[in-house]
Amino acid sequence: MTSLEVLYAAIFASLILHMKIPYIEAALQFVQMCQMDRGGFGRMPVGLPDIESTYRALKVLKTCTN
Repeated sequence: MTSLEVLYAAIFASLILHMKIPYIEAALQFVQMCQMDRGGFGRMPVGLPDIESTYRALKVLKTCTN
């Protein structure tokens, strides 16, 4: 299992290198699984939400859905 930090780094490294983001649908599904009931995001699907993970998740969602 990966974490939100690893996913965030992989997506933005791909963008910097002008590469197609691999498995983008799976990445977005993972981010959505990290969201908790009250809106925050944890670093893993069962993790507690925190501000850093929420920022990374929202940044990934915004970048990958445009």
